[in-house]
Amino acid sequence: MKHLFMRFWSVQLILLLSFVVCAQDQDSLATAQAYFSEGGRAFEAGDFDKAIPLFTKALEVYPNAPMIYLARGTAYMQKSDYYSAIDDYNKAIELNPGFWEAYDNRGLAFYNLGYYELSLKDHSKALEINPNSVNASNNRGNVYQYLRKFELAIRDYDKAISLNSKNYAFYLNRGSAYQGSGNYEASLQDFAKALELNPDDHMVYVNRGNTYSLLKKYDLGLSDFKKAIQIMPDSPIVFYGIGSLYLKMERYQDAVDAFTRAIVLSPKYADAYCNRGVAYESLKKFDEALADHLKASAIDPKDGVYYFNIGNIYRIKGKNREAIANFTKAIEIFPYWSRIYSERAKVYRAEGKVQLAKEDDARALEVLKENFQPVNESGISKIEY
Repeated sequence: MKHLFMRFWSVQLILLLSFVVCAQDQDSLATAQAYFSEGGRAFEAGDFDKAIPLFTKALEVYPNAPMIYLARGTAYMQKSDYYSAIDDYNKAIELNPGFWEAYDNRGLAFYNLGYYELSLKDHSKALEINPNSVNASNNRGNVYQYLRKFELAIRDYDKAISLNSKNYAFYLNRGSAYQGSGNYEASLQDFAKALELNPDDHMVYVNRGNTYSLLKKYDLGLSDFKKAIQIMPDSPIVFYGIGSLYLKMERYQDAVDAFTRAIVLSPKYADAYCNRGVAYESLKKFDEALADHLKASAIDPKDGVYYFNIGNIYRIKGKNREAIANFTKAIEIFPYWSRIYSERAKVYRAEGKVQLAKEDDARALEVLKENFQPVNESGISKIEY
C-alpha cells in the first residue's frame, strides 16, 4: 500500500458483452456471456478465485473480447497480482486501443508496483480518450499527490468533484492533498464534507486527526483517532496515525509503542518502520533507527523518503560515504525535493568537496518552490510528507 490516505477507484464490471458478430459466432458469444456473467457474480461476491477461471473459460470460447480481459485483470488486481493484471490490460488495449477503462486500471496496477511515471502516463491517456472520466481524474490526482505535486493533484480532484460532488472519497483525497500543500484549513473543510457524506470511514478521521496534529491541536487529533479506533479497532493505519501524532507531541516512546502496534498488525508496513525509526532517532537510539529505516527500504525500495532517512542516520554517525550514497538514491527517486540536496551538501562540505556542496545548495534553491513540506528535523515522517 503506497499511500495510506487516498481512495482509488477501478472500473466496475459490466455484465453484458456487446459485439457485432457473424451468425456462426452467436453460439460462442452466448457461451462466453454465460461464463462472463457467472464470473461477474463471483467477482461482486468477492470470490476472485472463482471469478478468474470463469473469465478464463469465457476467453477460451471468445478470445477477442477486451471487456473480459478487463474483468479478469481487475480480478487479478483484487488479489494483488498486478503483473497478471497488467498482462490482461495490455491485451484489452491491443484489442481496443481506445479502451480508456483499461488504461485507467493499468495505471492503478503500475501505481501499486511503484511505477509512478507509467501510472501517470496511463491515467493521462485515459483522460485523453475520456476527459470526463471521474475515476481517471481521481486516480491521476492520487499519483500526483504521491509524487508531491499537490497543486496538480488538487486540480484533478477539483475535476472529479465537479463531475460527482456526492463521492466522499474525492473530498478525502483532496483534503489529503491540501494537507500536503500546507493549506490546513481547506484540508479540514474537505474532511468535514467527506464525513458529512460518509461518517463511517475511519480513514477520514485518521486524515483529519493528522491535520489537527499538524496544527498542534493535539486533543482534537487524539479525539479523531479514538473515533477511528471505534470504527476499525484492528486497523494498523489508525495506530500509525496515533504514533505520528505522538511524534509531533515529542512523546517519542509513546510513538514507538504505537508504531510497534501497527507493525504487529501489519508486519510489512514500511511507513510504520520509517516513522518508528524517526522516533528512535529522536530518542538518540541511532542503531535502532537505522535498522528500522533499512527495513522500510527493504520492504519498499522505490520510496525515496526511506533512503533520505538512512542517509541522515549515516551522516549523524559520521559515515559520509554511506550518507552520500543514500541521499543520491533519494534524489534519483525524488529529484524535486530540495531538502535532500541541502543535506547532501552538508556531507560534501564535511568531506571537503566544496564545489559539489555549492552545486547541491544551488539545486536546492531551484527546486524549493516545489510543494514538499519538511516536517521533522531529525527525520521524515511519512504521514506528514
